[in-house]
Amino acid sequence: MYNKHIVKFLCFFILCASLLFCCDGMNEIHEKYLQGERVYLGKIDSIKLEVGLYKVKVDWWLNQDPKIEKTVIYWNHRKDSLVVPVGGKPQYSAVIENLKETSYTFEMVNKNKYGELSIAEEMSAFVYGDRYMNSLRNRKIKKVNTYANKAVIHWAFSPSTSVDTRVTYTNMKGEASEYVVHADEEFTSLKDYKPGTEFSFITNYHPSDALHDFQCLQEGTGKFESHENGLFPLDKSKFRDKNMAFDIVDIKAQCYEGEVRNLWNGKIADKDYYHNDCKNDPEDTPYDGKIHHFTIDLGDLIKLNEFAMWPRQGGYQDRNIKHFELWGIADIEGADTTVPPDDSSWEANSKGKGWVKLLDFTGEKSTPESWKGSKDPFTTPIKTDQSVRYVRIRVLDTWNGGVATALSEINFSGVRE
Repeated sequence: MYNKHIVKFLCFFILCASLLFCCDGMNEIHEKYLQGERVYLGKIDSIKLEVGLYKVKVDWWLNQDPKIEKTVIYWNHRKDSLVVPVGGKPQYSAVIENLKETSYTFEMVNKNKYGELSIAEEMSAFVYGDRYMNSLRNRKIKKVNTYANKAVIHWAFSPSTSVDTRVTYTNMKGEASEYVVHADEEFTSLKDYKPGTEFSFITNYHPSDALHDFQCLQEGTGKFESHENGLFPLDKSKFRDKNMAFDIVDIKAQCYEGEVRNLWNGKIADKDYYHNDCKNDPEDTPYDGKIHHFTIDLGDLIKLNEFAMWPRQGGYQDRNIKHFELWGIADIEGADTTVPPDDSSWEANSKGKGWVKLLDFTGEKSTPESWKGSKDPFTTPIKTDQSVRYVRIRVLDTWNGGVATALSEINFSGVRE
């Protein structure tokens, strides 16, 4: 019996010892957890870096952890830092200056007054400097055209990350003017330019991560040509055939691919011409077409002072025009003539519609006989005080006396007002 009690006592002792050991172990683990694990603050929600010249702007957003008192920004392997007090709002900004032109990794950590930290957030950027600035180039110019009513700068391909090019020029009043050319513009039209003056231009760049624009270190320069005697060619890219009543366009009498619009495409070559008559398709013309006219929209109101026309190249120069008239008008509303161009009342009808005769090579006056069979252009001055936008060429006769007329190109010049 005695031995039985001893065994029970020993068992009870072992059980208590085991329970005591287990409790001590749990306390040890719990104590280790409390002392060794760090309590983390709310981390930075998001970061945005914008890079400037030897500087970086940092924008960051915080969650609503009220324990956060400051954000620390580290760079240069934590050798440098910036402390920004925070609290009460979700977004903050800071500018870090006096950096070098190199790549940086920025670490950002939130802290409180107890020294507790958030998990660090990192973001990298390359800081711009003199090497980058020296690599920038102004946008190139292909060519500059000066016309009676404007100057046109034709631009080459816009460099990558460029946003605009600023052109500074002298206007007609002798004052400095500026025009901003966006990167997607292929040409720039300046209506108030002063002929014979120089202009400057400078290109701005803005990479996707940039804090501000970067401007080229040096300006480019150009010049607006000053034409002799004030004879400025018109911009033929704006020319359009108007297809008015009894025009050669309207009666579909152009043939052999000799459309009126070929007269201002800038090509003086064989098989690129205007042709008025189709003898193989007489049904296309309500009359023989020898006397005919066509109307051109010049695109702008202008005072003309010169007209030129080139013969068809590669032969058939006997079809060069001998007798013709040039008419003009400022507005074509109500200006359609009501009789065909070979009608005896056509001139009176035209004047009644507001048309003004600008050139008259009829009767004894004709183009020079030396132009018959010539490949060279025929050029004649226009003396008028009338400003016109629409012109009409009325062909009366050719040097071979036939029905067909063929021309390669025409050109107008105007007075710079």
